[in-house]
Amino acid sequence: MLVVIRFLSLLLGLAAVILSAIGRHALPQNNDTLFNYIPAVDFLLIHAVLLFALTLWYEQRPRRLLLAAQTFVLVGMVLFCGSVIVSKLAGMPGLVAAAPYGGTSLMVGWLLAAITAVLPTQKTAA
Repeated sequence: MLVVIRFLSLLLGLAAVILSAIGRHALPQNNDTLFNYIPAVDFLLIHAVLLFALTLWYEQRPRRLLLAAQTFVLVGMVLFCGSVIVSKLAGMPGLVAAAPYGGTSLMVGWLLAAITAVLPTQKTAA
């Protein structure tokens, strides 16, 4: 499962680079179009890196909280970034209603990762 999430995180990073190019070269260069689009693409790229890092961290320190963090980050990327980006590309402004749920999911993912960072390391039996 980690390999799938890691692969997906890299594809989402690639998508962010492509979507950034679309935003800069193919979309109308006005504030209305780009106001939410560019930050959503930036968030997609940042969280693709976070998701990749969480999979690597889990291999070193397997914790259920890290799996939960990965899930919340992935859901948040789809709901926040996806809804904003698709709403601009497809001209469907109603899709952004999912963005607050996605933003909350991203925050929970970061919080779970932060909690994991301060938990004591589990001792393994020798």
